Amino acid sequence: MLKAHSRNTRTRHFIFVLMLVIAAAFALTQTSAAVQQQPPPQPNTARGQAMGPGMMSNQDQANTMMADRQQMMANMTAMNKKLDDLVAKMDAARGTEKVDAIAAVVKELAAQRSQMGNQMMMMQGRMMEHMMSAPGQGNGR
Repeated sequence: MLKAHSRNTRTRHFIFVLMLVIAAAFALTQTSAAVQQQPPPQPNTARGQAMGPGMMSNQDQANTMMADRQQMMANMTAMNKKLDDLVAKMDAARGTEKVDAIAAVVKELAAQRSQMGNQMMMMQGRMMEHMMSAPGQGNGR
């Protein structure tokens, strides 16, 4: 009876962890798909502005944002490769190694989500700064 209860508990634990991995993977793929579907921003070379010390022109800001986006896409490709490798190890694992492999996938998903959130917040701040510095926005610049 005790042995069956222990096996039942392990099975429930395994299923719970597996469901967490699936939910996290789904959330990550949805975020990744949404980012990849966005068209790249088109730089507007007609917009120029007077630059003070330490200020970048709109074109410089647009170029920096485009480079940041390309770097983010390269990072996402590397992160997807790492997840693919971890999932392959998870699929091949058996017994207690399977639980460790699942934990590695969940840990990596959490780390990647945090990293992507931080990067998106940084890029959003730059984008807002760029938009607010554009002529005709009523900000007096």
